[in-house]
Amino acid sequence: MTEKEPFNAKKARGKRPCPIWVDAFHRDTQMLCADEIGAYIMIIMAMWTRETCDFPDDDMRLARVSKVSSRLWKSRVGPAIRPFLISENGVLTSKKLREEAAFVERFLQAQSDRKNGTSPESSTYAEPQGAPDFNEENAENSDNSLKNNKVALSTDNSTDKPPTHPTQQPNNPTLDDGGGSAGARSEILPDEPTPRERLLAAMGLTSGLTATGRMLGNPGDMAEAQRWAKMDLTLDQQCDVIRELMAKKRDGPPSSFRYFTEAMRRRAGELNAPPLQPIHSEHRKATQNERNAFDHAIHETAKRLSDGSVALETASRDPFAVRRG
Repeated sequence: MTEKEPFNAKKARGKRPCPIWVDAFHRDTQMLCADEIGAYIMIIMAMWTRETCDFPDDDMRLARVSKVSSRLWKSRVGPAIRPFLISENGVLTSKKLREEAAFVERFLQAQSDRKNGTSPESSTYAEPQGAPDFNEENAENSDNSLKNNKVALSTDNSTDKPPTHPTQQPNNPTLDDGGGSAGARSEILPDEPTPRERLLAAMGLTSGLTATGRMLGNPGDMAEAQRWAKMDLTLDQQCDVIRELMAKKRDGPPSSFRYFTEAMRRRAGELNAPPLQPIHSEHRKATQNERNAFDHAIHETAKRLSDGSVALETASRDPFAVRRG
C-alpha cells in the first residue's frame, strides 16, 4: 500500500473561489477600458490557479491568457495593467492576491489537520497531560470538528437575513479564532495604495478627476509613467519630482502626465550622471609645470623676435602664388 502524499494547501487553494472584493476592485480599475479589465481578471485567475500564485512575465503568454492579440497587449492593454502588478524574478505577482492566497491556504491546512486528527480542534487529537477538562460548550464544538459552531464575521453574513441564507461564494473560508473571514480581514487591513494612487496623491488628487472634468491617470497617463520607470526612476523619485513641480504650479493639476516628463528626464540625468572625480595633488602639480614650461617658451620666442635674432617666414605658403625672382 502506497504512502499517502502530504496535503498540499497551495494546490488545493487553486480549486477554491478566487476572492475579488468588488469595492476595492472597482475603485482601483475605474480608469481601465472594458478589455483591459477583462485582461486583468484573466491574469488574476491564472495566478490563482498556480501553486506559486504568479504568472511568467512574458508578453506572448500574457497576451494569450488575456485573450487579446500580442500587438494590442504591447500597445495598450499591457501598459495599462502592469502598474497593478509586481515584476520580480521573471514573474508577475500581486501583493493583495498573495495575501488572500496565504489566508486561504492556512484555512485549508487547518481543515486538513482536523480531518486527520492532528489539530487541537479535532475530536481524535490526543490532549496533553495536565490540560484542563472540556466543558459542555467545548465538547459540542469538538463533536463537529469540520464546522465552525461560532458565527464568525464574514461578508456572507448580514444583519437582515438569517445565517442559514445561502452564500454567493461556496465554502467561503471563515475561522473562529478571532481572525474572522477573508472579507473581514480585508476591511481591517488598509489597502496598499497603487502606483496610480500614489502619483495622483503627489498631484493633490484622490480620484483623478480634475476641476475641469478631465480624468488623470487614464491608460495613456499610466503608459507615460511606465516611460518614467524606464528612466531608472523609482516611484518615490517620481512622486518627489511631481510634488516639486506642483508646489510651483498655481493653476491646478495639468491636463496629462506628459507635463512632468521633461522634469523626469532632467532628474534622471542628474541621478545617472557620473560622479565628479577630485583632482589629486600630483596631477595638479604636473599640470602647473606644463603651464610654466609653455609660458617660458612663449616668453623666449617673443624676446628673440624683438631683438631680431629670429625672423618669421612671411612668404606666402599658397602653392598657386606667383613667386618672383
